[in-house]
Amino acid sequence: SKSALVPILFLFFSILGENLGNSEKYKGIRIKAKSFSLPIGAGLGSSAALCVSASAALLKIKSVDFNLELVNEFAYKAEVLIHGNPSGLDNTVSTRGGV
Repeated sequence: SKSALVPILFLFFSILGENLGNSEKYKGIRIKAKSFSLPIGAGLGSSAALCVSASAALLKIKSVDFNLELVNEFAYKAEVLIHGNPSGLDNTVSTRGGV
């Protein structure tokens, strides 16, 4: 859906955008997310989980020596595109775990 595509495109261009024309490494990328019976809009944090996993994967592709704070920062920015004014709790929990 459009609401899922917008944050993924944002993350893709924010993380890899500056390198797109300069490298053979980024000739193609496929992001595939599977959800099995996860209700949309049920407040389960699935959008945050998607944003965190996409952020971490794209940062890894870029070969950035990233930390969880950087992953969380990008995930939060993507969550803003989905929810407008998220609390930041869902993406933080998805990034750090432990709940």
